[in-house]
Amino acid sequence: MALDIRTDMSTPHFVYKETLRQQIERIKAEARVMNSNPPTRQIKPGSLIEKYTHQITEWVASLSTIQKHRKYTLLEIIALSGLVGHYRPRASNQYTGAALRKAGFKSKRVWPAEGPSTRYWFLTMKEAT
Repeated sequence: MALDIRTDMSTPHFVYKETLRQQIERIKAEARVMNSNPPTRQIKPGSLIEKYTHQITEWVASLSTIQKHRKYTLLEIIALSGLVGHYRPRASNQYTGAALRKAGFKSKRVWPAEGPSTRYWFLTMKEAT
């Protein structure tokens, strides 16, 4: 779009060299070009459980054999494997538990004589070896 600025006062200060019809046709052509190239779609990441499972399996792979036979609390696993929540800094207990089951962990509650019970997570035998 070319703009012609005139200095004499007999005509308007700004005179467009492009007519309204030409502007419409130019805009239509630009729209056709933009629509011919589809927008790049962002690949939606997998579910949060899949992300947690991947992080947990990477963490387990880095453990020694003795560490694999140890029992862990949920908070220990979240801290050691570096799990981060979707909306909060700490990972969700529900999704972490589901990811642990997918990664081959089993849970067991320990009921002490006094105080609340504690749930521990440990690897099953085939994943621990």
